Amino acid sequence: MNVNNQQNTTTMKHLNKTNMKTAIEWLVDYIKNLEKYPYKTIQELEEQAKEMEKEQIISVYWDAYNEGKYSTDKTAEQYYNETFKQE
Repeated sequence: MNVNNQQNTTTMKHLNKTNMKTAIEWLVDYIKNLEKYPYKTIQELEEQAKEMEKEQIISVYWDAYNEGKYSTDKTAEQYYNETFKQE
């Protein structure tokens, strides 16, 4: 990969993360703009927001791991389940 492609890839990753909404931001936006979106029950919204939050936490875990800021023998999924999963 040449330097320009590498820089573009890095820039796109940064843009994707800076434009990404948190699960709470997505949920608030959805509620404020209900007329724009298809009907969903509170349970469906809750499940979708929780899944988004889980994906975001796992993504941050892998980013930190790949940058050498976090070292462990656990997978991101194991970390999430042990840290955040409520039974």
